[in-house]
Amino acid sequence: MISAIDRNREHGQIETPHWPALRAATPVYAADGQLFGIVVVNVDMTSVFDRLRRPAGAEGALYVFDQDGRFLVHPDTRHEFAFEFDRSYDIADAFPGYDQVFPAPTDGRRAAMLQDADGRRVILGIYDAVIDAGRQERTLHFAREAEFDGIIAVTVANALPLGGTLVLIMIPVLLLGLFFVDSVICKPLNEITGSIEGYTPGKPIATLPIDRPDEIGTLARTFGRLIEQMEKRRTTLHRQIARRIEAEEQMRYLAAAVEHAIEAIAILDNECVYRYVNPAYERLRNSRAADVVGKQLWDLGHQQTASREYRDMWDSVLNGKPCSTRYKTVARDGTHAFEDTTVSPVRDAAGAVTGIVVVIRDITERVLMEEQNKKTAEEAARFSRVLEGSLNEIYIFDADTLRFVSVNEGGRENLGYSMAELQSMTPVDLKPEFTNEAFAAKIEPLRTGDEFKLHFTTTHQRKDGTQYPIEVHLQLMDEDNPPVFCAMIIDITERQRAEEERGAMELRLRQAQKLESIGQLAAGIAHEINTPTQYVSDNTVFLQRAFDGLMGAVAAGNELLDAARSGGVNEDAIAHAEAAFKKAKLDFLQKQVPPAFEQSLEGLEQVSRIVSAMKEFSHPAQDKTRLDLNRAIQSTITVARNEWKYVAEMHTEFDESLPHVPCLPGEFNQVILNIIVNAAHAISDVVGDGADGRGQITVTTRHDDDCAEVRIGDTGAGMSEDVRARIFDAFFTTKEVGKGTGQGLAIAYNVIVEKHGGTIDVESAPGEGTTFILRLPLNATTDDAGNNTDAGERAA
Repeated sequence: MISAIDRNREHGQIETPHWPALRAATPVYAADGQLFGIVVVNVDMTSVFDRLRRPAGAEGALYVFDQDGRFLVHPDTRHEFAFEFDRSYDIADAFPGYDQVFPAPTDGRRAAMLQDADGRRVILGIYDAVIDAGRQERTLHFAREAEFDGIIAVTVANALPLGGTLVLIMIPVLLLGLFFVDSVICKPLNEITGSIEGYTPGKPIATLPIDRPDEIGTLARTFGRLIEQMEKRRTTLHRQIARRIEAEEQMRYLAAAVEHAIEAIAILDNECVYRYVNPAYERLRNSRAADVVGKQLWDLGHQQTASREYRDMWDSVLNGKPCSTRYKTVARDGTHAFEDTTVSPVRDAAGAVTGIVVVIRDITERVLMEEQNKKTAEEAARFSRVLEGSLNEIYIFDADTLRFVSVNEGGRENLGYSMAELQSMTPVDLKPEFTNEAFAAKIEPLRTGDEFKLHFTTTHQRKDGTQYPIEVHLQLMDEDNPPVFCAMIIDITERQRAEEERGAMELRLRQAQKLESIGQLAAGIAHEINTPTQYVSDNTVFLQRAFDGLMGAVAAGNELLDAARSGGVNEDAIAHAEAAFKKAKLDFLQKQVPPAFEQSLEGLEQVSRIVSAMKEFSHPAQDKTRLDLNRAIQSTITVARNEWKYVAEMHTEFDESLPHVPCLPGEFNQVILNIIVNAAHAISDVVGDGADGRGQITVTTRHDDDCAEVRIGDTGAGMSEDVRARIFDAFFTTKEVGKGTGQGLAIAYNVIVEKHGGTIDVESAPGEGTTFILRLPLNATTDDAGNNTDAGERAA
């Protein structure tokens, strides 16, 4: 392209001295046709404009103005390019009637008479030198796509004192001037423009009027030389621009890398003044580049700058030796941070240090990670030592092959195998009760993710063939590669022995507690037995005496009978018999003996009931049997009668349709006894000795779905929520010292929940009495240890 003509500019500013400039620009293409540069040539149009001024002579003046009416050539050079200096002076200012005479852009040649700004009458001849009708309609194109943006106007400014005659004389002069502009200037310029328009880089240019001796020839030769030089330098420019583009691309990559680097990068001059910092540096130092660039290193107050070591490092770098070091700093929040700093000198071609590049890496996370890894490694080593030295057996075996990967010392010693032997074995080889299929089914929930861990008991077989019971805790470590199973094995031989001893101890404890209860009830039971025994004894003495009297009467009767047989009945015999019968009080005995017998039999029956209740209460069975709960509860009530009869009325409501329940009879009876005794004591706290009225104990049974339900309620003082929450804790009691051990309800909970798989609940509130609710399953089963298999589920 060729620009419009304006004043010479450099970096957007008009240079001094001023000269009219025409700028020609052409693109430069690479071998592949890609645009990679532009060549711009500035042409000084001063000589051309001087040539345009000469033909005007004394008869008139020559003006050149653009399509906006702004002067490019003017007799008064102050008006030339006035628009470039923000001064408004154009063709309408010079010729006030111009807009009326020429209201639109001209087309071809025109001439008109009008007045200039001083009021003089002039003939203004206009020649529209449209050289190219390109993208924008321009005039006077000097070169390819040249856009002179102007209209050449020739005016004759002489006054016409002689009137119209002189005007007619001057018109031919004006036309000669226009012919001169057209033939001498515009046409040659059209030829140059046409040639340049047809110019294509790398191809010969069309003919230029280089033989002309005038300025047009000079301009043509200039363009010719310019094009020759452009052609000569085009190849060189291709290479230079390609290298420049490559270098600039590398610089862009380098700049982008520096801008986006995670390391903090700073560039300083050899006076230690910051010239550049990247965004990572801003983030690391929590400061803006504007606050850093232009300041000296020592003025920023970094923590490190105070150390002698830091200053020695910079002195070394300024002497040309790169340095690296690590610093521990304190962050703003008080935490420690760590930095690796590399400081390198930048040298010029002569080897002198002209600058410094600083690269700072925030290695806090790495250092902390290293410390954590070290700590983790130490802990892992310690943990490995702990596991290796653990008395428990720890096994790790492959999830696919099930072969042992590692077995700790505890496992190796207990089994008697070496690690080399174990590495060819699987868990099935140690568990005689498992087959490969059974063990695979056992661990399948871990493989599918249905279970997180497995807990079961089994046995291990040692190398010598002996077996021992174990408890297994097994997990699948599928985050490892390859995944492995980890099993912690606990030898429970001692535990089982201890559990057996504890079971025996618990049995002894229960028996002791039962004996304690019996001991506490002994006086009452003795009293209960003593009362019927006493009147049986009294009736027996009465009957003995009555019998003695009857024997005297019988003897007298026998004597009278013998006398009658012998015919010797006399009055003495009759009198003797009458005296004996009177002494025997036969009428009295006839009335009193039958009741005496009835009372004795009733007393003996009552004693029998008490003894039978004692026998049932103390049932020695250790295995569950089908128990009639109603009868068992009634027996317990009878045994405990002396505990409650003075303070409470006993009310029972038994469900006669209740089926027999699988129970441990002795332990169930103990539970009922403990609750009834507690109820009697609770009522006693309210009514005292019962002289002013007694409370009530209510015992009911009923069939509730698959359970038998027993409710024992009292009208005692009730319990607070805090007390209710602890009543089943061992040794917890609210009774005074010597009156309770705190074992009764703890044993009740153990018997009902753990041994029978049932539930025991309590409803109570202060002042509203207490009700214990026992539920026993009708179809419970027990394991080999006598524990209920449903206990855990029902208790939950």
